Amino acid sequence: SDGSFSIEVDARAAALSAWRAGQPVVGPSAVGAGANDVVMPATGSLHVEALEAGALGAIPARIEVYPAAGDPPIPAAEWGENVPGAGRSLLAFPSDGVATLSLLPADYRVVVSRGPEYERFETDVTIVAGSTVDLRAELERVVPTPGILCADYHIHSHRSIDSADPGDDKIRSLAADGLEIAVRSEHEWVSDYQPVVDSLGLGAFVRGFAGLELTTFTWGHFGVFPLTVDRTLASGGAVTWYD
Repeated sequence: SDGSFSIEVDARAAALSAWRAGQPVVGPSAVGAGANDVVMPATGSLHVEALEAGALGAIPARIEVYPAAGDPPIPAAEWGENVPGAGRSLLAFPSDGVATLSLLPADYRVVVSRGPEYERFETDVTIVAGSTVDLRAELERVVPTPGILCADYHIHSHRSIDSADPGDDKIRSLAADGLEIAVRSEHEWVSDYQPVVDSLGLGAFVRGFAGLELTTFTWGHFGVFPLTVDRTLASGGAVTWYD
């Protein structure tokens, strides 16, 4: 967070490059003994607050930032970086609806949303180096659903081979899009999303449940829930199967 870094590399390493989401790659510069300073481009800030219209309480939200013209710079694919994608410079899912984003000086389109029950907030901003643009996005709920909850019974995290998302990232993004019941379904591993929900302070918006994806190669895959996590048992108490 303070910009300092220390990296152990092979003695044959000859070049250093640096990258931040939404910004061009800086480098490569030669690697030498001692300090290797990297000068990143000057930026400005976008400060966003997502609120529920009328109640004006903070709510989880999806924040998307698009360049007004062209595509945002991205690193080479072999770097393995997660990029915002879909032409976005930045993408954020703040649990409390508040985010401060660093951007290159330029014109951008900002979209703030909260799933299909709320109107989207969209506006254009101009970012100036060293300055902050403040946005207050009041999202109106136009499709009330009393007595109905939105659920997903098949949610992996990076604990499964077919997903790369950490559990907290997954819950932040799902809450931002209006999901209310989250069932964890790792392959052959019982785990619960409720501790993740609690750690993110999202208990007023999301309820997590434990489950698993029972994986067979003869009969297919099955979602099993609700389960109780028991770390005294193999794989947290996973259901076993036999072909």
